[in-house]
Amino acid sequence: MNINTKKRKIINLFTKKVKGKKADLSKYTVKHAGKEGHWLEKQIGIKPNADNLPDLYGYEMKKSTKSKTTFGDWSADYYIFRDEKYGINRDTFLQIFGKPNMKKKGRFSWSGEPIPTIKKFNTFG
Repeated sequence: MNINTKKRKIINLFTKKVKGKKADLSKYTVKHAGKEGHWLEKQIGIKPNADNLPDLYGYEMKKSTKSKTTFGDWSADYYIFRDEKYGINRDTFLQIFGKPNMKKKGRFSWSGEPIPTIKKFNTFG
């Protein structure tokens, strides 16, 4: 399925199942931060989740925020740890280039500080 077909399907689902409806959040806990997103996922026919993984046809659904909201597949075109000629897996890559997150029991991450910057050096090189 090409990107235009995927977008058209999402727009059609939204128009048919969401547009013009007011979210009924009465079944959710008051402090539940993702209640609007879970309501939206249910309307579209997706099992509500807290993942930042694509929900539908490679796109992640997000609620409206004060900042700009975008739909997209932000995965890279190429992952070195998936290329057999380098002989490393994702865990090894993260241990070499990532940083342990002490809030998550030392799990390695390649977000925040370790992310490469363009035309500059950061604390990771």
